[in-house]
Amino acid sequence: TFDNNTCVWVVTGTQPTEPSTECWETATFDNNTCAWVVTGTQPVEPSTECWETATFDNNTCAWTVSGTQPVEPSTECWETATFDNNTCTWVVTGSQPAEPTTECWETATFDNNTCAWVVT
Repeated sequence: TFDNNTCVWVVTGTQPTEPSTECWETATFDNNTCAWVVTGTQPVEPSTECWETATFDNNTCAWTVSGTQPVEPSTECWETATFDNNTCTWVVTGSQPAEPTTECWETATFDNNTCAWVVT
C-alpha cells in the first residue's frame, strides 16, 4: 500500500513457513501460487531374503539391508541340507543306508568317505 504521509510504498506480509520435508523431498516456493511445492519420492524398498531386514536411513537417505542367512548345518554323507525360504530354516533330509545282514564272522562298518557299508 502507498503511505500518503511518508510518500513511500509499504510492503507487509510474510512468506509461508517452509514445510518440513523428508530427506528425499525438496520444497520450492512457487511465486505464482504463493505456496510451497514439495516434490520427490522415497527410494523403492529393496527386495530382501527371508533373513534380511530393510530399514530406511534418514541420514544417508538410503535403504540399509541387514541380516545373515542361518549357517548351513553339518550333515552326514547321506544327508542333504536345503534352505527353505518359506520357513527361513535349513531342512535336512536323507537316511543312512541300511546296515547289511552279516554272517557271524563278518563285521559291517560304515565308511563316511565312500558313504557305504564295508563288510569285512
